[in-house]
Amino acid sequence: GEFIIGTVAGDLHDIGKNIVKMILEGAGWKVIDLGNNVSTERFLKAVDSHPGAVVGMSALLTTTMENMEKTVRTLKEKYPGQIIVIGGAPITEDFRKRIGADAYFRTETEKMNGLILLLFYKGNLKLETGNLKLDLSNQ
Repeated sequence: GEFIIGTVAGDLHDIGKNIVKMILEGAGWKVIDLGNNVSTERFLKAVDSHPGAVVGMSALLTTTMENMEKTVRTLKEKYPGQIIVIGGAPITEDFRKRIGADAYFRTETEKMNGLILLLFYKGNLKLETGNLKLDLSNQ
């Protein structure tokens, strides 16, 4: 599958994002890395160019959490079925629920394991003859 990843507008911290990117690539995902300080518009363009891709956002600064909220709400408004995962030091489960993201993970390992579980739950990941298969045909 494809995974769009970026650090939200106003935030230049990308160590956690880069670790997640390496884990995803190692697991066979095609990662579209938008870098840091990514605007809502850039996330929208990436989703337009990669329909069905999962979107991941990170924020380290509490001051940039409002940009994450704006981006999540805008993406969900335009693409109601869009799967969005968020992470970063100030992010909490309560914040995730409030902004409408699908999942939040504290650590890189949690992100990978949680993403697999989320895709199973959403019906996009199937187990076929012992292999995981990503099915985005219902997006």
